[in-house]
Amino acid sequence: MGTAVFQAGEDIRRQLIERAAKSVCSDNRVRGAAEANRRSACMKVALKKSEQQFAAAISDARYGG
Repeated sequence: MGTAVFQAGEDIRRQLIERAAKSVCSDNRVRGAAEANRRSACMKVALKKSEQQFAAAISDARYGG
């Protein structure tokens, strides 16, 4: 049961981070290939940075920052 609960929490965390990244990276006014490329690059950077920030927060909590 512990693993299932952990996985559910992890899934929710990922969904929230993806939603926030989409909010930051979306521009509904412009459509096209160039905009899609910019949005994709923005999402990659946002998701990578959020993972790094999350890992740093967990490390600080575990080891006293």
